[in-house]
Amino acid sequence: IEQRKPCDTMKVGGNLDSKGYGIATPKGSSLGNAVNLAVLKLNEQGLLDKLKNKWWYDKGECGSGGGDSKNPSKSCSTETQ
Repeated sequence: IEQRKPCDTMKVGGNLDSKGYGIATPKGSSLGNAVNLAVLKLNEQGLLDKLKNKWWYDKGECGSGGGDSKNPSKSCSTETQ
């Protein structure tokens, strides 16, 4: 996905790897369950996806979705002779 200028690259294929996130609390702390429940609630409400889109896609330098999703032929072309 094009996210940085000069906006002339594109993603081909799937991700090679994906990482998760964690929040540390002291061992035995009552905060662990509260944090888990809060994160699950945010996920169920779709807020985590909204935040991901806001910071990873909507803030890109190449437009809202990167590339030209309406006209994929502009994103990639081939020549045959």
